[in-house]
Amino acid sequence: MKKFRFRLQKVMEIKEEVEKQRMIDLSEAKQVVDLETTRLNHLNDEQIDCQHRIDEKSSTEKINPGELALYYRFLDQTRMRIEAQEDRLQAAHLEMERRRQILLEASKEKKVLEKLKEKKQAAYMIELNHKEQDMINEVASIGHYRKSVAGNQGGRS
Repeated sequence: MKKFRFRLQKVMEIKEEVEKQRMIDLSEAKQVVDLETTRLNHLNDEQIDCQHRIDEKSSTEKINPGELALYYRFLDQTRMRIEAQEDRLQAAHLEMERRRQILLEASKEKKVLEKLKEKKQAAYMIELNHKEQDMINEVASIGHYRKSVAGNQGGRS
């Protein structure tokens, strides 16, 4: 009997390659999320640092109104940059989730083919076992027939 051959093997290999590419895409999206998170953390640190400077200068010395205005202008700009960065981070999270869903779909498609291959291979093995059993039965029948023929011929002489 011929060796097992899955007719959709090429399709399954393509699905595996697609899944690998989707994993890479997701990994890249995760890197973007990490980068945007780092940027947001940096901006938050800048805001906290500026607020500490204002508090420190206010408590230890008289701060001139022009300098205070500069600090508050910097804080306002930092807050706006934080809001913009939070939007970029949210967009990066959405993109990462979109790519995760695409990967999930690609994985499902590949698994469907893997299951089909397993079923076809199992059916092939069952058929192979049946054919082997039929051959064994046929050999046993021929052997039994030869013994019975030889036994009958031996008794007539």
